[in-house]
Amino acid sequence: MEKTLDDSPLNQILDSIYDVESYVAGKTHEDFLNTSLIRMATLKQLEIIAQLASELPEDIKNEYREIPWAEIQKFGDNLHHEYYGINHERIWRIAKQEITPLRKQIERVIDKKL
Repeated sequence: MEKTLDDSPLNQILDSIYDVESYVAGKTHEDFLNTSLIRMATLKQLEIIAQLASELPEDIKNEYREIPWAEIQKFGDNLHHEYYGINHERIWRIAKQEITPLRKQIERVIDKKL
């Protein structure tokens, strides 16, 4: 995926999603668990996504209620406050199963906004 040049929060979220997808592409669960660089980079991008989601205007969140904005924000808060208690299994599941559907949702929002 190619990074965007637009620095709007939605495009920044999309860029972070692209990063997460690239970090885990072709990686096994064991690769993820055994490679600190992959785990920490993935974690950082998920934190960024959550922070940017919290900064989005309420009208966007209200218009696109199918995106779990509150859940994303809460997840980010948990990451921020429970750094040493991070559930790496959950991070893996998000990176491998949940991030691509989120990307597709964000891409649809951006396409509608153009």
